[in-house]
Amino acid sequence: MSDMKISYPYVSRRRLFMFRFRQVLTLVLILAAVICPIVNYLTKGPMWSLVAIWGMIIVWRTFLAPDVLEFSALSFAFRLSAYILILITLIGILLSPGWLGFVLPIIGFSSLIISAILYIINVSKHKTDAMPLIVEILAALIAFFAVYFATGILNWPMIVLGSMASIFLLVGIVAFHRSLWNELKKRLHTT
Repeated sequence: MSDMKISYPYVSRRRLFMFRFRQVLTLVLILAAVICPIVNYLTKGPMWSLVAIWGMIIVWRTFLAPDVLEFSALSFAFRLSAYILILITLIGILLSPGWLGFVLPIIGFSSLIISAILYIINVSKHKTDAMPLIVEILAALIAFFAVYFATGILNWPMIVLGSMASIFLLVGIVAFHRSLWNELKKRLHTT
């Protein structure tokens, strides 16, 4: 036999505590996700349990099970804004209808501004990670045209959303056309 000794890295108490804390918090979220629909059904109110469950999913995906392989500030901002837009949509549809067409575009163009600022702050790093911004711009343009062709009426937040998305698209094509083309080739390759 060889004299090979297997040694494992030392796990600090803090790391072990955080691991256990995440496990307990995950179990609490799962338990709450099971209990909320039952309480909602028994109280026969509006469907608030869907909003609560989506909030729990946001907490779980953001803090307890974040992406670690393709993590960047730009993808985190895109993902968080998408989560918030879905949460606001659920609140607007299920709990308090009537204001959704005004608030969603405001959150949408605010998210576009934050993503563009994050892209510009560190352009050299984000040249290879522009896909979240591209998807966000295209989603904003699709939302703008869908609302315009479906209703024919645009309020000022929707006009600002469509204008900003168009401007960002044009500036991106003119100023960063090589890096955007490389990013699209990388993401949409067939081999």
